[in-house]
Amino acid sequence: MKLRLLALSFFIVLMSCSSDDSTDPVNENPNPEQPEQPSEPVVKNLLTVEEEFFSQPYFSKKVVTNFEGNKPVLMVRYNEDNSIMFNTVYTYNENGSLESLEEVYENGTQRSFTQYQYDESGNIILITWNDFSANLNITYDYVYNNDNTVSCTRTNLNNNTTVVTVFYLNENNLIYKIMEETDNQNNIYTKAEYDNTGKNISTLAIIDDNGTHYNVNCSYEYSYEVKGDFFKRYKLHGNQNNIILINGSFDPYLQAIGYISTIHMVDAEGGFEYTESIYNYNYEFDNEGFPIVQQFYLEGIHKSEINITYE
Repeated sequence: MKLRLLALSFFIVLMSCSSDDSTDPVNENPNPEQPEQPSEPVVKNLLTVEEEFFSQPYFSKKVVTNFEGNKPVLMVRYNEDNSIMFNTVYTYNENGSLESLEEVYENGTQRSFTQYQYDESGNIILITWNDFSANLNITYDYVYNNDNTVSCTRTNLNNNTTVVTVFYLNENNLIYKIMEETDNQNNIYTKAEYDNTGKNISTLAIIDDNGTHYNVNCSYEYSYEVKGDFFKRYKLHGNQNNIILINGSFDPYLQAIGYISTIHMVDAEGGFEYTESIYNYNYEFDNEGFPIVQQFYLEGIHKSEINITYE
């Protein structure tokens, strides 16, 4: 199969018809050639996504995820010797949003269990996480306030300590600011601005009361969309805000965008120096434009590779 290659660079501390102008005389061509009909769009369903890691540090050597209906249903993590570390089982509710994640060892013992609850509009309202391997139990309660904010209270049930994170929504009902409320005098928060599409982030900034720590600038190539559901594997919780609310960060949202993007991060702490790290993602596409390989390099070091198969 003829393949097309496309190389991207991500910068972070962290995509004839011909016409004949001639006119045939009447009845000269009694069987004229019919115009070519537009072809149906190609649809491919994800079957497996296999990611292998080549350079430390990494948690597992290889991760293989199986899909049904373009949603992950089983993820298997492997050790260096190709033995299974544990499996992750995904279940979904009647609306197609992720309902639970269960991590299970090969002997059937539970490693962890996470459950997600949503309101009638599909907004996340409660997460319960039980890590049996670490004897840790945490809940995340979400309250949708009348001042265009969402408050998340994270409670450690083992010692009854709580942390509150506040998410701020803009006029388009998208989260643009995340602040973790602490007793510290110098509060740190993340702020996002959206581009002219109104839905994709153009800049991120980490800011405290004394100034900006670093900026992240994002740009997108809208003429080239990565086809299929490869990126949608991050969108398991319904609406866009849920991705940010559940993770407490904009990072997973950036990974869920189906357009090729360039991300440039500058460490601006102190305003005098900055550092950059270069992340290179090389994509390989099939003839229909669906990604089949993604290679990740950090400062020239091959860190990981993803191979994608379709039904």
